[in-house]
Amino acid sequence: MRFSIRWALIFGFLTLIWGTSLITTTSMYLSSEKVLKQHARDIMENIADLAKEQSQNHLAHAQAAAALTRRLLNAHVVSFDGNNADKLERYFLDQLAIYTHFAGIYLSKPNGDFYYVSRNSQQPGASFRTKIILNDSSGRTTRLLWRDAELNLVADKLDPQDDFDPRVRPWYKRADEERRIVWTDPYIFFTSQKPGITIAGPTYEVTGNLRGIIGVDIEIDQLSTFIGSLKIGKNGRAFMINDNGDLVAFPDLEKIRKTGDDGSKGFRLVKIQELDDVLSRKAFAAMHLKTEADGRYHLPRSRFARFEHEGRHYHAMLTPFSIARWPWIIGVHLPEDD
Repeated sequence: MRFSIRWALIFGFLTLIWGTSLITTTSMYLSSEKVLKQHARDIMENIADLAKEQSQNHLAHAQAAAALTRRLLNAHVVSFDGNNADKLERYFLDQLAIYTHFAGIYLSKPNGDFYYVSRNSQQPGASFRTKIILNDSSGRTTRLLWRDAELNLVADKLDPQDDFDPRVRPWYKRADEERRIVWTDPYIFFTSQKPGITIAGPTYEVTGNLRGIIGVDIEIDQLSTFIGSLKIGKNGRAFMINDNGDLVAFPDLEKIRKTGDDGSKGFRLVKIQELDDVLSRKAFAAMHLKTEADGRYHLPRSRFARFEHEGRHYHAMLTPFSIARWPWIIGVHLPEDD
């Protein structure tokens, strides 16, 4: 009987110790898991905030340049007429020199006149090109001037085959209709074949008649470089999409674009569902976002999800930009075991 009681006491003590250890360990595990999951969310939110801040700083300069140009035109500090546009050209060139992510800046008039200064190296030794389209009683002329980095004239020629009409472009129509500064969806620029976005705004005569539309083309490939440099755990990654599903920024810039569906040599932006990165695709799919009637994703606040790939679990987050004029969404994902 003593033997049985002794072993019963020993077994009871061991059971108590093991039970306490199991409960404590389980509690610590669950608490640690909860803390680490919250930590993962904090990391993703901090990364998203940093990406938003960088992107908004990148684009804000363009809005300031467009607004300043409108004020200078309204105050007649710079002007645009076919015979005396040197000041406007110099002002546009200065803007490109100051803001290296500006691809071009231009002014369009209701009669079809167009003044456009852009980065262009098609001519040997050239860094910039000025395109001037004039329409008058004698007809239409298109003049092209190339300048080097010091703004010295490299080439000057006429292009009678040019048929570009700025008035039919989406940025012109929208700025004219809405009578305010507008932003386009990101797209691939025709000349540079780089991803970019256009901001355009109208300027008016004292009488209220439209005087012209100012536009700025901004290259956004630097956002991909920035996103690629972000440290998100050991194996995390970030990406940025427009609310129509087009990829705006990704660490591998070459994966952003693909050949157009019409079989032409031009490129278009890749949709997130087409992206050649299975983890980013799964991170987006895990959110179960649906397009609205306008064909766009509406994400009012940050959303979190967990998904699995090849036996590993991952955490993901999508968060919208806080500024409505840039309807972009930032995505972040990282392995749970990081």
